[in-house]
Amino acid sequence: EMLRVATFNIAGNHGSYCAEKIADVLKTCGADVICLQEVAAQRLHGGPTQAHDIAAALGMPHCVFAQAHQVVSKPFGNAVLSRFPLRPVAELGIPHGSLTREDGTTRMPGAAERRCALVVEVQVPTQAAESMPSAPPAIAVASAAEATTSSIGSGGQSPQDAVATATVEGAPTSTPVLCISVHFPLFNRLDTREGGPCETPVHIINKFMLGERHCTTPALLCGDLNTVLESPVLQLLRQHWSVYPHTRPTFYGKEHAHIKIDHILDRGCGQWRMQPAQTIPLMEDTHNASDHVPVVAVWERVL
Repeated sequence: EMLRVATFNIAGNHGSYCAEKIADVLKTCGADVICLQEVAAQRLHGGPTQAHDIAAALGMPHCVFAQAHQVVSKPFGNAVLSRFPLRPVAELGIPHGSLTREDGTTRMPGAAERRCALVVEVQVPTQAAESMPSAPPAIAVASAAEATTSSIGSGGQSPQDAVATATVEGAPTSTPVLCISVHFPLFNRLDTREGGPCETPVHIINKFMLGERHCTTPALLCGDLNTVLESPVLQLLRQHWSVYPHTRPTFYGKEHAHIKIDHILDRGCGQWRMQPAQTIPLMEDTHNASDHVPVVAVWERVL
């Protein structure tokens, strides 16, 4: 059993945002599960988001969105799309990053913006389940905050119903894993020192994942961490997560070109392992769709 996962900051608030370009980029990933950051909603209270439009274009029937903050009175946050049933588990609030750059006066981009980590449960089919006929897809629109669902089109189902584990002659046909879509805030050099505020998002996520309910569940941590492999943030994450190097940059911003700040980490719990040399960003000229590129990894079930 293998799970192909991708993460992509789609820069949904940029004036150049184009859902069709984003969907075209993600089609090249061939992912079963996709984590998105910087996703905007169409209106303030409920309804489809950019993530749901992308899911429809990709033919992915399950989508969960979590609001981190508002941009021009519209919800803005993270999402998870999936070929397989999803259940919203939690939204973990993450405090803002540094308010200023190193000079102490220049405003840090995104200062005072609340961020979040969206935690979902993915029901990954076993080989027996994959051989069974499936129902026609319909996009399940879910809110992690309310865990309620409506449908685009017909045949939609609630996250609770969708993740009910099916059985064939008593054998489970799916196995649950956790997937976290996260967007860390920006920190200046002073705040990125060991023991500094930059460690707060890591502590929030680890506290949740080390709790009694989730401490033995295999998990993926995916997103725009706004930090490089050598940073204290990644070093702290290594205590409970496996961190994988990139061979190519993931961000092409005007000020900091060619840096590797988007990551896919895992906690296999002896049940899953990341395939070697698979955690690399795809270079399909994707900076024309966003200032980031997607990162793709293949997770393999240990038999």
